[in-house]
Amino acid sequence: QALQANMPIHEQKNMLFSGSYILSGSGVGIVVAVGISFAFVITFMFLPALIKIFNLFSKTDQSQDKPLRVKSVCSIKESGDTEVGADSNLVGNWLDGFLAGIFKFNEKFKFLVIGLTIVLSVFSFFGLTKIKVETSILEFFKKNSPVHKGTLFIQENLSGVHFVYVSIKSEQKDYFKDPKTLQSLENLQNYLISLPEVDKTTSVVDYMKEINKSFNQEDSNYYKIPSSKNMIAQYLLLYGAEDLNDYVDSNWQWVTVRIRLNEHSTVKSQKVLLNIRNYLSDNFSNNLKVGCVGQTILDVEANDTVSQGQIKSLSLALVLIFGMMFFVFKSLRLGLISIVPNILPLLVNFGIMGYLGIRLNSATSMISAIGIGIIVDDTIHFLHSYKNALSQTKDNSKAVFQTIMEKGRPIFFTSVILFFGFGVLIFSQFVPTFYFGMLSALIMFNALWADLIVLPCVLLVVKPRCKQ
Repeated sequence: QALQANMPIHEQKNMLFSGSYILSGSGVGIVVAVGISFAFVITFMFLPALIKIFNLFSKTDQSQDKPLRVKSVCSIKESGDTEVGADSNLVGNWLDGFLAGIFKFNEKFKFLVIGLTIVLSVFSFFGLTKIKVETSILEFFKKNSPVHKGTLFIQENLSGVHFVYVSIKSEQKDYFKDPKTLQSLENLQNYLISLPEVDKTTSVVDYMKEINKSFNQEDSNYYKIPSSKNMIAQYLLLYGAEDLNDYVDSNWQWVTVRIRLNEHSTVKSQKVLLNIRNYLSDNFSNNLKVGCVGQTILDVEANDTVSQGQIKSLSLALVLIFGMMFFVFKSLRLGLISIVPNILPLLVNFGIMGYLGIRLNSATSMISAIGIGIIVDDTIHFLHSYKNALSQTKDNSKAVFQTIMEKGRPIFFTSVILFFGFGVLIFSQFVPTFYFGMLSALIMFNALWADLIVLPCVLLVVKPRCKQ
């Protein structure tokens, strides 16, 4: 941003090749990790103390903590009774009836559910391939917003609002007082202005041409680079060089060319930068330090980092989740099964993004990391309860049924709460926040049916054996 604000060249020296650009995703990851650590401490230390002090749960209502005694699955199917135990007071509750109905559906159509899930996954994968990793700052604001309208007005009536700076440095003092050297800068500007994405360029050349014209009675024929190094030195002595500090240093060995772009897309800006760098490589000698700097460069680099970080973070998350599941449940099958309800909601979300043309940028890229962090909680609770139920009942179908009845309610309510919690963000006028809320709410919905329908069906078909 400092480079955008006409920073003098001597101040640019202090920052061009120093400092670091920290992506917002990294900051969010650190803050969330610290927050979860605090939540863990509070949950296991303060929450039990509060329950004890305020006696939040009645001692007489201890039947809820006992394992549910499940009737035979056959009798459930034949009678349609959803009762799960004589000591359970869940009978007649609409949600438990709904959950029992889900179990019946899963048991009856388990192969159909798995088949449709495979088809949906393939369909979503093709949608994923259509996702564009692209950021457009202007599109972060809705078209009817003052920011969007004002930016387009400035761009149409003045010039582009995005800046790129070409920095050229020589080790030789007064190198850029040579007319031949200035001519190479003018050739660069002529090339740049020929690019459709470039609205305007400015450098020390423009000032020297203007000074030359002024000292020749404003004759337009003299609007050109002075003919000799001596004449340039005389002009600078008479005119003064303070106004040129934004474009050249005091030793005239480091110059910058300011470029104004009318392109807001990082993908298209990247192509422009590639053309500029190719020209610099072909037309400037190796003894010069040449490079492109500015906020636009950072935006383009950040856009590339989004796609790379997405792949790395998801891959690492899946490896860690599978490793933890295998360690906890000591079952290869259960570890592999745990991946299904975790990866499926993300795959469906990416597929929807691809088909709807929603781009993957710095805002939407964080959804998958946040989503998988929430989804894995429900999966762990479900599979842990399934393991315990399986050890008690020794029957796979009964274990699945008991798990749905025990963990279905908290999974349902937490998913609904998170769905509406993220959903309120769709009322935001800031487009990244709108998409973040919409896609996060969608992933909560996808996680719900993945945990209550797909995961039980997989367990009913695969029938994993858990070591005690």
